[in-house]
Amino acid sequence: MAKGIDSYAHTACLNAGGYTIAILGNGLDICYPGEHHKLMKCTEEKSLLLSEYPPGTSPSRYTFPRRNRLIRMLGPQGSDPMRYE
Repeated sequence: MAKGIDSYAHTACLNAGGYTIAILGNGLDICYPGEHHKLMKCTEEKSLLLSEYPPGTSPSRYTFPRRNRLIRMLGPQGSDPMRYE
């Protein structure tokens, strides 16, 4: 999760009773940014939190671009591997 559109989209989805997938740029045991504790807890209870990082991994300028690759793969064109060549 990130500030801005990420958090707004997850919040709107959950408020509408929908299902969302939040892909983190850090370990699952770290809430970033810190003000998203409630959103993270709600997502954990009602939807899905994913991270490729082990617990204790802090967010950095390197982890978020890697996270974005997973978001792209789960998007509408994600099932078409030719899109990335």
